[in-house]
Amino acid sequence: MIPRIYQTKTDNAGNFVFNRAKIVRTLQAAAGQPIEIVIRPYDPKRSIDMNAYYWAVVVKTIADHFFYNASREVHEMLKDVYKEMLDPVYEKKELTGLKKILNMIIRPRLTPSGYTTKTLSRTRFMRYCKAIQVDFAEQGCSIPDPNEVEI
Repeated sequence: MIPRIYQTKTDNAGNFVFNRAKIVRTLQAAAGQPIEIVIRPYDPKRSIDMNAYYWAVVVKTIADHFFYNASREVHEMLKDVYKEMLDPVYEKKELTGLKKILNMIIRPRLTPSGYTTKTLSRTRFMRYCKAIQVDFAEQGCSIPDPNEVEI
């Protein structure tokens, strides 16, 4: 069975508003199998503005600070070092590895990490950017907050 995620809302009386037929079909396809039903607040995917901030500010600031002119490679390095945060089951783990990324900038390795930032929710994407900001600030590379820049 392919996992399915359905987004819904409740009306003022607390009744769910959803496409009942789609959910029933999914449940019927799982007949006889154990399933898991999770109800959690909806956290939308990151916005175009957040994406622009990441590329124009976070990635570019790091590339400029270390005199590195390949934004795509910096992005791949960030994904590799902060890959725990890109894991769908990430639970606020303590991240280390700034020395690893600085070493990668000096001696680049052009192998994609296999992880992606595309599927991160707004909350997780901002947490990812904040972790990068904090680690690089310790090395004298100041990355402004989104509200401090115009993109």
